[in-house]
Amino acid sequence: MVSRSNQQVLYHTGEPITQVYFPNKAVVSIVTTMEDGSTVEVGLVSNEGMVCIPVILGDTTTITNAVVQIPDTAMQIDADILRSQFKRGTALQSLMLRYVQGVIHSNSTRICLQPSSSARGAAGGSLAADSF
Repeated sequence: MVSRSNQQVLYHTGEPITQVYFPNKAVVSIVTTMEDGSTVEVGLVSNEGMVCIPVILGDTTTITNAVVQIPDTAMQIDADILRSQFKRGTALQSLMLRYVQGVIHSNSTRICLQPSSSARGAAGGSLAADSF
């Protein structure tokens, strides 16, 4: 168990993934950088999930940043250990794949709820952006 402080960066875009975190009460923002340099929060992780899904999907680097928004503790595991245990195909693999499926479903639902570009002009923005 490790303590994570407010605004602590757990990883930066392009860095090798060395640790995976399972927050207890901490909340971690997953942030991406746009072409113009602005940043957008694309996900939140708390006690329901894990920070660094790319590890179980076979990646060794990440395309996002992870920043602690609400400090607290998290379980931390070496990425190589988690990767090797995941590859064994046990209940851990099944559980983590169901989690990834839930994240994908949640994100696709959010995208589907966004109004069309013509409706956005009339509504003043997308539903997803307004919900953050």
